[in-house]
Amino acid sequence: MEFPPLWLCLGFHFLIVEWRSGPGTATAASQGGCKVVDGVADCRGLNLASVPSSLPPHSRMLILDANPLKDLWNHSLQAYPRLENLSLHSCHLDRISHYAFREQGHLRNLVLADNRLSENYKESAAALHTLLGLRRLDLSGNSL
Repeated sequence: MEFPPLWLCLGFHFLIVEWRSGPGTATAASQGGCKVVDGVADCRGLNLASVPSSLPPHSRMLILDANPLKDLWNHSLQAYPRLENLSLHSCHLDRISHYAFREQGHLRNLVLADNRLSENYKESAAALHTLLGLRRLDLSGNSL
């Protein structure tokens, strides 16, 4: 029995995978290896020290869980004015700058669980106070 060459088998496999997922349904962002699919940017556990700035500006959901961000600065989310959901679970956050959410008028869900926000709680509280449209806020595990 004769087997087809390996390159032919692999080429056929990748053709089938592309056909199943459809063209352009999943593309990797250029910074930090984030996965971007249908307005959702998933940057979980990539050891990012800051919020990536090269993701699509129309992203509606940004997942940054388990990254050592430490601080969320005033300019950190500026590139993503259409965010509706933001998850910063277990990011070692101890400070959210006063104007970090200045451009986030669409933000409805914010997960800040398991961080260290009790260290600079006044500044973080001032930042959260600007989120008038927020419907869900998770601050569990912050010793507040």
